[in-house]
Amino acid sequence: MAIASIAVLVLGSIFFRMFWCKYACPLGALSNIFMFPVPAFTIVLVFLGMIILGVQVSFFYALIPLAILGYAGEISGKVFGQLPRLKITRDHETCIDCKKCDQACPQGIDVSQYKQVNHIDCHNCGECLGVCPVDQTLGFNKTYRTRWLPAALVVALFLTGLFAGNQFEIPTVRTFWGNPQLKGNAETLNMEDLRDIKCYGSSMAFVNHMKQVAGVVGVSTFVKNHEVKVQYDPSRTTKKKIKKAIFSPARMMVTEPSPTTDSLLVIRGEINNFFDAYDNRFMTRLLKQIPGVYGFETFYGEPVQMKIYRDPHVEVDLYQLRQVMEQDQLQYKQAGVKYTEELNFDVVELHHIKEKKAVADFMKTMYRSYDGKANQRDTYQENDIAVFRVRVTGYPKNVQRGPHLRNDIARRDTGIVRVKTYYAGDHPVAEIEYVKALTDSIEVWQQMSKDTLKLTYDNGFVQKIRNPYTFQRFGQTKSQVKPQNELQND
Repeated sequence: MAIASIAVLVLGSIFFRMFWCKYACPLGALSNIFMFPVPAFTIVLVFLGMIILGVQVSFFYALIPLAILGYAGEISGKVFGQLPRLKITRDHETCIDCKKCDQACPQGIDVSQYKQVNHIDCHNCGECLGVCPVDQTLGFNKTYRTRWLPAALVVALFLTGLFAGNQFEIPTVRTFWGNPQLKGNAETLNMEDLRDIKCYGSSMAFVNHMKQVAGVVGVSTFVKNHEVKVQYDPSRTTKKKIKKAIFSPARMMVTEPSPTTDSLLVIRGEINNFFDAYDNRFMTRLLKQIPGVYGFETFYGEPVQMKIYRDPHVEVDLYQLRQVMEQDQLQYKQAGVKYTEELNFDVVELHHIKEKKAVADFMKTMYRSYDGKANQRDTYQENDIAVFRVRVTGYPKNVQRGPHLRNDIARRDTGIVRVKTYYAGDHPVAEIEYVKALTDSIEVWQQMSKDTLKLTYDNGFVQKIRNPYTFQRFGQTKSQVKPQNELQND
């Protein structure tokens, strides 16, 4: 089917100008409805009337007849049900039949054959007016001093679009997957300043996450204000449960503890306006200003609950700590570029508590463990597989790059079937499972200890990055290579 479609497209483009745009593109067909707005708007009004009357009908039942109407107009070349509008007119008495207007028309319309261009593909671009060598021959509605009109309309529409874009925001994503009968009874949770909502891709990731939450039936996202509106069935869930599902708990290391420190003290806090991964990263940067602070954890609550881990030998002033955490603005540099972020964290409470945490437990908490299978790992028997275990001596903080390591080494060596990293004792380790009949530990070591990793994405895009990990084997340590800026979170 795909080959036939490509063949039709190629052959059609050979014999017909703009074949795809005119005869195959659904958007092109739908845009033709503006050539006959009366019947098109009638279909839309009927659809809206059914919705108002409570008839549950999909938008596709309006879209399909509109597309058919557009295709019919394109194939027949006829326009009907029009409202008064601008049309290009030609004075046949002054026309010298030079055909320049025909050649200039981007839609391939023979303008020189019309007294009034009513072709369905004419969208009044004005190209023909610009090339006509005879004054007062081509114009709009028999007015021959308006060659500037198309350009003026484009500018006016552009400015109108800018104004409307600043005044109104159309949802980046709006979807409803629940029972249509629940739509009228669904309640809505509004949340703003979710910096994770920054584009269409992140909006769809949020939608897919919400589809896993019981009781959620729809989502709208608004990128401009980083806002989401979550529709839910109040008989199945609550706002609190949805907020907890959206919340991103944090385990963020600010800096590694001093080697002379064996345990850390804890400051407990409560904070508002702190919800997503961006907040976690911004808070990490803020706390770097406080000597003796090594990291923090957050837990869902209203307000959000926080534990800040500090050096027992360094006094941390709570007033100064609050001032830093409530800064209105954060400035930092990354990859040589300066950034400024507006913040609105609201610290509700901070106080020292008697709880202690061993440094080894702290490091284990902060380390991002990973376990990823590859190359049909589960099809092999356990006695077919060996494990290569090494010490991790260098790794990126506060981010998980295990998938990057697996992506490269498992593609290059199909005998590698699993990559694991975790904290054991007082240091992190990496375990690489491999099929003994396909590779060996020497090859595995060579693959994982390379300076550069080659990542291959599902869409075929290939990217080379520096290996973010360094490892120790048999008492020898691979020289640590500083990861690229995009791999850091400092």
